[in-house]
Amino acid sequence: MRNTFEGAAVRESGARSLRAFLPPGEPCATLHDATVLGADIDPAGGAGVIEMSIYVGCTDDPDPQARERERKVRMTVEGLRLWESEQPLAAGAWLTSDGPIAEVGTERAAELAAQLDPDAGWYLYFADTNSFVYFDAVRIGFEWIGE
Repeated sequence: MRNTFEGAAVRESGARSLRAFLPPGEPCATLHDATVLGADIDPAGGAGVIEMSIYVGCTDDPDPQARERERKVRMTVEGLRLWESEQPLAAGAWLTSDGPIAEVGTERAAELAAQLDPDAGWYLYFADTNSFVYFDAVRIGFEWIGE
């Protein structure tokens, strides 16, 4: 199953995390502590794909294996209006935070947010490289891999 959100639907969702756009079926899924499996971003072409392994287990599950369950997800971005990566995005990158670009608090994020429509733009923070990716897209989609 694929979830795709376009333009105003993304902004009007009020989402504070990209987690809100994950496909249904995994109520405990989170992008926190996701591992990038691969990325193919073409800013000039206006599109990109990031494949990740994310945690989908519920932290209150009494079964340790169920708590640590992971699943692969593909994030697609189309109609890229912004893609700025402080470090190359490569397999193994460790995603620990995401959200609206206006909430980052860095000088660069504030500069970029000022150039975008209100409530537009997202950030991804990778702890292993202490770096951000800033992006804005017309369409953001997620789908489970292997279904």
